[in-house]
Amino acid sequence: MTMMRDFICLHYMVNKNDNNFWIDLQNVEIPDTLKIKLELWKNRFPIKDDFSETEFYLFYDQHWSSVLSAMNIPNRDNIRKEIESFSDRDINYIRKNVQNFVDLTKKEEKNTINHKEYLTKIRLDNRVKR
Repeated sequence: MTMMRDFICLHYMVNKNDNNFWIDLQNVEIPDTLKIKLELWKNRFPIKDDFSETEFYLFYDQHWSSVLSAMNIPNRDNIRKEIESFSDRDINYIRKNVQNFVDLTKKEEKNTINHKEYLTKIRLDNRVKR
């Protein structure tokens, strides 16, 4: 699937050159599908409609946004200007949804354990079963 390939390719678009792997990777052609999306995302974050070619979503628009943000690809000034052009009703709707997402994330974080704790729990559970 092109979406998965593009998501993986995006992860390797870094400015590293400390070994042959990264140097060789700089010569790999970026797929056209990703090039087109990257042009779009310079001025806005990904939205679900950007991935309409499939009903199967392994990576959602939020995943793409996280990677793009870490790579400083979106032009934040352009995005800020776009948001400022929204009506007060739209801005309030966005704020409400963002706050709901933040609240949900905080709630989920309270119920999660880190990777090391998870592995320790599995090991302990396996010892008890034996």
